[in-house]
Amino acid sequence: MESNPYMARRREFLKQTGALAFAWYAGSKGASKMSPPRERPPVGYATISWPQGQFTEALQTVSDLGFAGVQMLGWVRDAYAGEKTAELKQRLQTLKLRPAALSCSKAKLDPARTKDETSEFRNYDAFFKSLGGHYLQVTDGGHPD
Repeated sequence: MESNPYMARRREFLKQTGALAFAWYAGSKGASKMSPPRERPPVGYATISWPQGQFTEALQTVSDLGFAGVQMLGWVRDAYAGEKTAELKQRLQTLKLRPAALSCSKAKLDPARTKDETSEFRNYDAFFKSLGGHYLQVTDGGHPD
């Protein structure tokens, strides 16, 4: 297996961000109450910087670092469709990760397009609601031109 210099930097970034989240949480509760929090600080992490093939490892790492939530990319809906949805929901619960947001990567927002994207948004919504999520991130891969 080849060594990836970006992997080490990403993990260091995650550790530092987790430490900052804990420091924020501890500071907001007062210095006299420095015991570990009963709940995770309300900070999530987006899995966009992880390769698709490392999604399971990403969830584990995000949880291990103490993040409370996770944002997932649109491909997760397709990869965990049908019976696999319950598997992903259970994994998130086991890792104590709330599904914070789901990117709607296949829905397009181009007003020049005649295709109605409503059903695509509803499909993303139904999948994410079944995981316990509430927020869709709507982006378009188009260019401003």
